[in-house]
Amino acid sequence: MALGTDSMLNIVSDVVHGVSDGGIADAKEAKFIANMVCMLSGSLLRWYTNDEAQWWQEMSRTVESFQGTTNDLVNGPLTEIDGRLARVRDDCWPKMEAASEKYEA
Repeated sequence: MALGTDSMLNIVSDVVHGVSDGGIADAKEAKFIANMVCMLSGSLLRWYTNDEAQWWQEMSRTVESFQGTTNDLVNGPLTEIDGRLARVRDDCWPKMEAASEKYEA
C-alpha cells in the first residue's frame, strides 16, 4: 500500500502540475486520469479500512460527474484524492520500512 499510494500521489502531482503549466488544459483528460487514480486506488486499498472501497467509488462518481474547470478539479476532487492517498501512505510507509528492516537482517 505504501508504494502504491506513493505512485498514485505522483500521478496526482503530475496532473496538478500539468494543469498549472498548461500541459493539461482539457478537463476531460484531467477527469480521465483522476478517475483512473480512483479506480486503481480503490482496488489497491480496498482492505485498508472498512469503507475504503466505498470512498473511492464515491470519489470516482464525483470525478465522472464533475462539470467545473480543470483548476476547479485540482482544487476540489484532486485535493481530496491527494489528501486521502497521503494519509494512507504516511500510515503505511513506516510499517513497510519496519518489515523491510526485519526481513533484510
